[in-house]
Amino acid sequence: MLLANRWVWVLAILGYGYAYLNKPSSALNYIARVVYPSYLLHQSVLIVAAFSLSVLMLGLFLEAFWVTVITVSFCLVSYEILKRINILRPLVGISSETYEAEHSLFYKIFVLLGWALILALGYLILF
Repeated sequence: MLLANRWVWVLAILGYGYAYLNKPSSALNYIARVVYPSYLLHQSVLIVAAFSLSVLMLGLFLEAFWVTVITVSFCLVSYEILKRINILRPLVGISSETYEAEHSLFYKIFVLLGWALILALGYLILF
């Protein structure tokens, strides 16, 4: 009975979300652009924040709260910074805003060098 009650609450929350939040908005467009760069950056930030805060002995809930705040804040701020730097956009999956930046020779060389560096580091880590 308790399990059925939980599932009904989950379905009710999803239903209300679908009914009231399933509309195009600028907030959803922004979040959709931020998701992938945040996915790439969040794990490293999360580990550093958790390790740094573990020394303070804040307790489970307070430490989890601050790790979440630090991780989300860092991801949002880093997205805002990285989207303004044309050279770093491809490294975190931010699409270019101009056609020229996507197809310039410098951009292609930078992407090629970036992939070479990533593959070389990956090879060193694995072997």
